Amino acid sequence: MPAGAHSTASDLLRWATAPLDALYDAVLVISLVVFLVVEAALLLLPAFAGNGFVLAGILGLALLWWLFVLRRRLQVGDARPQYARDHPDSDT
Repeated sequence: MPAGAHSTASDLLRWATAPLDALYDAVLVISLVVFLVVEAALLLLPAFAGNGFVLAGILGLALLWWLFVLRRRLQVGDARPQYARDHPDSDT
């Protein structure tokens, strides 16, 4: 901060939580590595060989949904953060 500037609550919060950010990053990286090792084991070990077909099926469904549903919604503007706010449920 420049000399003579007043600190704000957000500056103090950022200063107080800075050490936690490094911890969160480390936990995120460790979690990702553990997840990838477990997923690799569930796909590559002979006892779980059928899981590759399940994964391929799920990825295929996701691809079809993206091709036929999500792309249209994005082009029309129905897939945006404000959509839920602009179109509330009718029963509330």
